[in-house]
Amino acid sequence: MDSPMIRVGIIQNARKIKISLRGDSYISVGTVEMHLEDKRELEIAVLRSKTPEPIYRVVTGELEDVTGLNDMKKYKIIRVGKKVKFSGKVVSDNRKYWVCVGEFEKMYAAEEQFDEISGISIIEDFIGERGGVIKITDSEGKEITEGEVLRIKSSSPMTVFDVPVGEGYHFEHSETQSFKGWLEFRINNYGGLVAINELPVEDYLASVNSSESNPDSPPELLKAQTVVARGTVFATVGKHHFNDPFDLCNNDHCQNYKGLVRETPRARQACSLTRGEVLKYGREICDARYAAICGGITEDYQNAWFGERKPYLSTIIDAEDTSEILEFYPATTEKNAKEFIDSMPDAWCNIVKSRVPDYLKGVEGFRWEVKYSRNEIEKIIKKKTGRDTGRLFDIIPLKRGNSGRIILLEVRGAKATFRIKGELSIRKALSRSCLLSSCFYIESGGGSITLHGAGWGHGVGMCQIGASLMAYNGMKYNEILKHYYKGTKIKRIY
Repeated sequence: MDSPMIRVGIIQNARKIKISLRGDSYISVGTVEMHLEDKRELEIAVLRSKTPEPIYRVVTGELEDVTGLNDMKKYKIIRVGKKVKFSGKVVSDNRKYWVCVGEFEKMYAAEEQFDEISGISIIEDFIGERGGVIKITDSEGKEITEGEVLRIKSSSPMTVFDVPVGEGYHFEHSETQSFKGWLEFRINNYGGLVAINELPVEDYLASVNSSESNPDSPPELLKAQTVVARGTVFATVGKHHFNDPFDLCNNDHCQNYKGLVRETPRARQACSLTRGEVLKYGREICDARYAAICGGITEDYQNAWFGERKPYLSTIIDAEDTSEILEFYPATTEKNAKEFIDSMPDAWCNIVKSRVPDYLKGVEGFRWEVKYSRNEIEKIIKKKTGRDTGRLFDIIPLKRGNSGRIILLEVRGAKATFRIKGELSIRKALSRSCLLSSCFYIESGGGSITLHGAGWGHGVGMCQIGASLMAYNGMKYNEILKHYYKGTKIKRIY
């Protein structure tokens, strides 16, 4: 569908990538274009590369203008974001300046500075030359061409093998996926291959809405998912991947995108019926975050990402009748959090008690449990954090958000005591992959540790399972969005 173009990183760091082409295909290297006919199996590989030095910076502020900033030499100023034009007009402009301090070689040094100055984020930056040359060979190993940037377009969908899905999470795997538009290949900051799919935003969304939600979801859910996903594009373009040659990635860090495998007639209709619609808070396009299962209470934006408060991403009780959950709200104390997690409230996302459609049967995460031996959790913490606790004495939640999600955790051991900050960091530190959420309490005894938890994901913004059940029970997409994003309005930007 005719709409602004977007660049999606579908593979971010590989040595080799295999693809399959059918029909008439064209490979562009600079100003030179090659024509390939019939079916071709190709391999793209790194020929040589330059790898810059990675460093970490602490972002202290995000400003629209830095002309009045005192002592400019103290800071590293990075321009992020992007002005997007379409049909001769500006449809969005999220450009800002990040005010940064430090050139830390190690993440822990940046984290110490972050805590001292109450930073809003830590970013990875790079110093030195980068880039390199890649080559394409056919199935017999014959080189077809080489260059710094290779772009491929075909009259038929292009197949890419071993596309990573869910990296770092319990459902991590790889898939064979097909794409339309352009495929672009180049070297990234780590000396590996990046594969980029360049295509119109509305075509991208026709895959995202049913990659993020079940394709069999009610039409009103797919419409709601499409509107918030479209807003995420224009609110974050040029920011989440400011140091990369693409706008968003294809995984949970940005939004799940699986190419043509998830593009269905119903998914495309959801895009057509909401074409160009985003949520706005005042004049701002909303960075409308969402997560799988909130557990009954959504979380505040600043408790997940430490940035400034976003009023439209404030905590809500996610139930038609809030009285049951109000007994435990806010779940910021250990008592309230435990009672909330042990309860089975009639929240929108309660797929245990609710009558649910077939496509939601078997979905887990409203309430969950993970059990470890003490030796097992000690090894996991050491591997994930790089810090050896020795014999683990205790794991203590120090701060929780309104949803019960832990945002500051202390780990005490015979050899070391340290703190872990941030819900995602906590989820990764206490699991071989990643815990479903940081909303849990700890029960110790008999040489084992059990985590009793609620929800799946960071819990900020729309609860996808809750929204799905709202739609299943007859609510319209605008009503769903109004419930989760207070004070917003749906606006069409193109």
